[in-house]
Amino acid sequence: KSINFQELAADLAQITFDYPFKIPPYFALVIRAISVLEGIALVGNPNFAIIDEAYPYIARRLMTDDSPRLKAALRYMVYGRNGLFDAEKLIDLLQA
Repeated sequence: KSINFQELAADLAQITFDYPFKIPPYFALVIRAISVLEGIALVGNPNFAIIDEAYPYIARRLMTDDSPRLKAALRYMVYGRNGLFDAEKLIDLLQA
């Protein structure tokens, strides 16, 4: 569950250099804004991870939103790529 957003953004930037596709400008600005916010928070708390802080909200949205895309994301999160039920991931979602 613990993900460093700045590292994730750096990996995404590297992928855009390696493969011929473009990230929409709005998406790039959101990534940059979140990275800046996480960077500021890391000054006060070196263990801060914005993904960990957002996880309860994300979990709630996954479990309550009727959007087909979010339902598919929930199914993928609980069953994974191989389609096998992962009880630990479900418990994480319920406890968030």
